Amino acid sequence: MANFTRFDTSRRLAIGLLMAMAILLSGCNVDTCEIKPYAQCPNADLGDANLYGADLTSADLHGANLRSANLTDANLDSADLRGADLRSANLTDANLDSADLSGAHLHNANLKGADLRGADLRLARYFANTQWPEGFDPVAAGAVLVDG
Repeated sequence: MANFTRFDTSRRLAIGLLMAMAILLSGCNVDTCEIKPYAQCPNADLGDANLYGADLTSADLHGANLRSANLTDANLDSADLRGADLRSANLTDANLDSADLSGAHLHNANLKGADLRGADLRLARYFANTQWPEGFDPVAAGAVLVDG
């Protein structure tokens, strides 16, 4: 896990630099990094990124490209993922408690075991093969099934 407390540079600047590198490196591997508090990365290109176990608590990722990203075990508690492209993303066991996924693209995404308590899924789009946590009803949560 990244630890920025020993650097003379402010933690906020260090987090900004880390996110800038991730934005520029689509397909990057950001193993178990701690990108908090409140990372501001709207419209970031993190397609194919390995964000396994990343702490993205309250991150602003609205409109971000997270297509095919590995977000297994990631903490996205209260994250802003409005309109984010999460097609084919792996969100297995991710914490999405109180996350805003309204209008997100969840086609072919794997959300098995994800914590979706309090998540806003209004108008999020998904295919029939999108994988949801056991017993979760995406239609009741406001998500929209589209033909694929």
